[in-house]
Amino acid sequence: MYVGFALFRFKKGQGKFALKHMRKHLNTVKQVKGFIHGYVAKSIEFDHEYLVIEEYETKEAQEEAQNKISKEATLKPNEYIKFGKIMKEKPRIEIFKKKEVTHGKITATQKKMFEMIKKKDKLMKAKKKKLTSKKIKKKITKKKTIKKKVKKIVKKKK
Repeated sequence: MYVGFALFRFKKGQGKFALKHMRKHLNTVKQVKGFIHGYVAKSIEFDHEYLVIEEYETKEAQEEAQNKISKEATLKPNEYIKFGKIMKEKPRIEIFKKKEVTHGKITATQKKMFEMIKKKDKLMKAKKKKLTSKKIKKKITKKKTIKKKVKKIVKKKK
């Protein structure tokens, strides 16, 4: 799993446009297969700082998302130029390979594991039901055969 983050510092009074632009950015990368989740966070200390976090299943998915953003920048250059002008400084952008399981929100891999376990449980329950229904059928047929035998014995005695 890969996590990308970008720390932005904007000029004062530019937060509204910056937030709008970053949300558009996230909506664009959400379309990439392998995107898990992303969000924008605002600094509690500095009113003009924002952090964008994105999580991807593979490095290829993360790279595809960056390519998609680059293409969008060439299609809408004025918007990206304006976004660049409202920055106080160049953003710090980093990509990390996730090493440990997160606590709280379930990752895509964990979700797949849980789904596999659920499927296995359903199969086991289905097998168990079949076995119990077979046992019930055997009991019923035993009862029927016993009743038939009893009837035969009763008829013979008459």
